[in-house]
Amino acid sequence: MTGDDEAWVPPDLSALGVDPAPQSHQMPDNGGATPAAAALARHHDALMARIGVVMVGETLDATGASAVLIGVRTARDMGRLPTSVDGVPVVVQVIGDVDAQ
Repeated sequence: MTGDDEAWVPPDLSALGVDPAPQSHQMPDNGGATPAAAALARHHDALMARIGVVMVGETLDATGASAVLIGVRTARDMGRLPTSVDGVPVVVQVIGDVDAQ
């Protein structure tokens, strides 16, 4: 947000051929949980147990679909990860070590 308190408006992605809410990515009727949240509820501990993984969470992929976010210590750790979890795409980011505060 800027100092003038204007609300942020997402960019119009239609010019890029991106449907901002494709039918295949609609939120399921499961109490408001996203597909990524449901996948994380089932696989959080197994993902965190992988070598090099320092965090997991939810994000959106390049198309705006719900995705599982996996943070890894180094780029070498990226190759050991799945590309999807329960059909939900995975986004991997190198974030280095995480210190609990």
